Amino acid sequence: MTPEETAAALEDLLGQPVQDLRRLTGGASRETWAFRAGDERYVLQRERPGAPRPGAMGLEADLLRAAAEGGVPVAPLVAGAGADERFGGVGFLVSHFVDAETIARKIQRDDTYAAARERFAADCGRALAAIHAIPASSVPELTGADPMEQYRQMLDGYGDPIPAFELAFRWLEANRPASTGETVVHGDFRLGNLMV
Repeated sequence: MTPEETAAALEDLLGQPVQDLRRLTGGASRETWAFRAGDERYVLQRERPGAPRPGAMGLEADLLRAAAEGGVPVAPLVAGAGADERFGGVGFLVSHFVDAETIARKIQRDDTYAAARERFAADCGRALAAIHAIPASSVPELTGADPMEQYRQMLDGYGDPIPAFELAFRWLEANRPASTGETVVHGDFRLGNLMV
């Protein structure tokens, strides 16, 4: 989509003129745009055509809503869907802009983030605890999967056995703990996916 088409889609969605639309860097499977509408600043994330998991942004929108209700510190979601013709038939999310940093080396080294680093581990722990407390039933389309099976399929997909992983899988299969139930997990909780 051109910037003009993107602005038109956002104006249709929000019902007000869009200003200062600019493309942000980063994101392999998404386009990210910052913009203003009225007195507010927003961010649009839009799936690129051919994204690895088409429609996943609809599930992500539902998870973000459930996370916000559960007290997880997330950017306030305005709208999101798995596919929308206004945005070229792909998924999108629009959230309020959060003035924060995601670049790991800046978070780890810059004096600006010294105070944040002092409480970073505790803040992450609280965020993860709140994520794990989200009832899986609050997002019905969220499906549980056996992580051992997922990783086994991934490894087998490479076509070459890797002895260290084969031994690890055998040990894990023989010593697998009993299930304690299903819970929501982040799946990629790391610098770069956190805003500080």
